[in-house]
Amino acid sequence: MALAAKVIKRTKDSFEFRISKDNFESFCDSIGLYRREFLEALGSVDIHFIQMRAAAR
Repeated sequence: MALAAKVIKRTKDSFEFRISKDNFESFCDSIGLYRREFLEALGSVDIHFIQMRAAAR
């Protein structure tokens, strides 16, 4: 499944893009933001959220 994203700004070192609210969950999952290791690295994340997301994957 391809996720549509519109490139808003592009520089030599970075780019800014926009995704729809409907695609947000799929986008975060596809780039690994819901991986247990990433969530555990965030010190301010609620432990329940970590367990819920990691269990769903």
